[in-house]
Amino acid sequence: MPFIVAPRQLTQRADLYHQLAQFISAGIGLVPALEQVAQHPPSNSFRKPLLHLLAELKEGHTFSDAMQSGSWFPAFDIALLEAGERS
Repeated sequence: MPFIVAPRQLTQRADLYHQLAQFISAGIGLVPALEQVAQHPPSNSFRKPLLHLLAELKEGHTFSDAMQSGSWFPAFDIALLEAGERS
């Protein structure tokens, strides 16, 4: 993640998380939800990190481990998801 984050980047990331939440609350699993969002991400710059995340998940990594394998996700977001996985 870049050192300086613009408000637009935060809005796009919030849109990404919102889209994933909508799919998951509709009963769609995490991997299919990520595949759908990767096809039509809030920003084209999200496509490559999402595809990397999908590849890690398909190899059997946990969601938080898959997020840590790249430097695209903020540490705070990863920590929240890891806490959710453990609880």
